[in-house]
Amino acid sequence: MSASTVDNAVVVTITSATTATTTDGIEFSAINGAELQEQILDYAHHLAASDDQPVLLELRNPATGRGDVIEMTPSGAWEPAHADDPEPEHPEVAPGESSTASPVEMPEPPIADDNWDAGDRSGGSASPSTAAAPPATPMTQPAADEAVDQSGVVETAVEQDSPWRGTTPGHLSVNARPRPASANERRSRGAHVPPPAGGRLRTVWQRHRMPVMVIGLIALVAVVGLGVIAGRLFGASTVDSAPTDPAAAMAPAATADPTSDEVECPSRTTGALTTGRDPGNQTSGPNAIKAFNYGYYKWRSGNAARAVVSSNAKVGTAITLQRYIDTLDPNLRYCLAITEKSKGPGATTLYDVEHTLIPSTGGDRQTFRQDITTTVIGGKYWISEIDSK
Repeated sequence: MSASTVDNAVVVTITSATTATTTDGIEFSAINGAELQEQILDYAHHLAASDDQPVLLELRNPATGRGDVIEMTPSGAWEPAHADDPEPEHPEVAPGESSTASPVEMPEPPIADDNWDAGDRSGGSASPSTAAAPPATPMTQPAADEAVDQSGVVETAVEQDSPWRGTTPGHLSVNARPRPASANERRSRGAHVPPPAGGRLRTVWQRHRMPVMVIGLIALVAVVGLGVIAGRLFGASTVDSAPTDPAAAMAPAATADPTSDEVECPSRTTGALTTGRDPGNQTSGPNAIKAFNYGYYKWRSGNAARAVVSSNAKVGTAITLQRYIDTLDPNLRYCLAITEKSKGPGATTLYDVEHTLIPSTGGDRQTFRQDITTTVIGGKYWISEIDSK
């Protein structure tokens, strides 16, 4: 989707590496750039989900003179937004010049020096460098004393011959010559050779190696199983049977943040009761109430809170809401407990909402209640009335 097809736009000015402001007066402050980006994207997602349409977020940085525009969808997905530009024309090709690039010659992989001609192996003619090479001398069978030390020569040929040197150890190249058999190996061939040293035991092992290994593995598994069973039978009395402290067992993990949403105010619904402090949306009455309070306490914006209020609702204007927001502690945390009370005329529903305010300094918590009525307009849930108790 291009930038020209989206009507809703928000301008964010980056004032420093960790702070930013919007055109409607919302200020962002973070401990690093990553957290600042998360706050800005969270705000854009809140506006897109409230209006159920994409939002263009224009980022301006006066310090560098640069800017970016991204598009945030109601589902939370975002991508860079660009205006529709015409495709660049292809440069004209001068007469007599080809428009395709000339082929690039690739070097041949290195091969080991060898007495065989490259043309003989491939069936083609030999290269000029190969044709000029002197004729190879015929190979002679090495003597028995010389054949014993041939293994080192083959290993060197393998290392020099392989084009993937260091990648395929132990694999012989097609150009490496096999090691000639040693004198001892030649003397050990034939049916007339007596059994090797070790006698009948070695012969049995060579002929029945697989069955013996399978039997040994089964015996090992049986021994281990018997040991485990014996340990459970005879060691049960020595195990510490002290009862576990229920409070310690139900305590949260030591690494859990006590001020996190999962610990301090988890989002869940049980029957008619809904709790949490997540951004909410307009898919239900409790979610619309969450969205209003998220804009009120989290974003500290009267406009963000008023975005989920119907036009004729008995709720203060965005300016009035902002006046109350400015008196609150910027680091104040909160938790909502929303209970459905009754259905009203039309598509209205009355909820009992309990607010728990948690001071950032760790003082006593404050609790107050409100009656909030929601209605359905155009398939979305809106707040139509708020009465304090």
